[in-house]
Amino acid sequence: MPKITFVRAFQDNYIWMILHEGHICVVDPGDSKPVIDYIEQNGLILDAILVTHHHNDHVGGIKELVEHFSHTQNSSVKVFGPENPKLDFVNIKVKNGDSIKLLDSLYISVFESPGHTLDHLLYYSESKILTDNFDISPFVFTGDTLFLLGCGKIFEGDSKNMFQSLEIFKQMSKNTLVFCAHEYTLSNAAWASEVDPKNSELQNLIAKYESMISHGLPTVPDKLDSQFKYNPFLRLSDPVIISSAQSYSGEVLDSPEKVLKVLRQWKNNF
Repeated sequence: MPKITFVRAFQDNYIWMILHEGHICVVDPGDSKPVIDYIEQNGLILDAILVTHHHNDHVGGIKELVEHFSHTQNSSVKVFGPENPKLDFVNIKVKNGDSIKLLDSLYISVFESPGHTLDHLLYYSESKILTDNFDISPFVFTGDTLFLLGCGKIFEGDSKNMFQSLEIFKQMSKNTLVFCAHEYTLSNAAWASEVDPKNSELQNLIAKYESMISHGLPTVPDKLDSQFKYNPFLRLSDPVIISSAQSYSGEVLDSPEKVLKVLRQWKNNF
């Protein structure tokens, strides 16, 4: 059965990797060196790379990886990603509704999730997979669209784009594991506590995350269920979140998109 693991990169990036019977698929390798080291130390064959969006901390290592392993393995590496002229190394372009087969037995569904960038993709699967801390669950690679207790900054889209992208997660099982690309959880948690200060269950979740960090463990992944309950960006119709956003902005917010816009501005300024 395939398994998901990771290597760290830069200050807070996770490069997720799917392993199966000596083969590997890598997600958003912004840095090639830790990936090359991991693959060669474990005697693996690089089959494929998944790209969520064009930012350099997600794609900066891809050309070197492809060149290195296409030479050493004497075979080409499949690079799946969005249609974007900046991504000239993507050799299999995918779009909303596409399905990808990886590592012989893993089926991945593609969702377009503009907001953070206009070309952003999510990769979701209900295939059986192993992780270190959870039972077998569906999983989604969210890139910079969704973080634990947060969402990505809106650089190229707008709040309407991001709202529609976050709505995609409601189509997924609550047991889905969220594999986001950064360890932003504690900074997001501090902000979420400001938005929802009376939520004791949120504080319990934050205490769990703090304990994991203190022991050198990643907070990621966690299940969508906890995010639906505690992530302000997934609670845009919750009266508590609406009231808090209105108090912050001094305005009446009569749509989820307006609530999201205020929450994102609040987080940007936090």
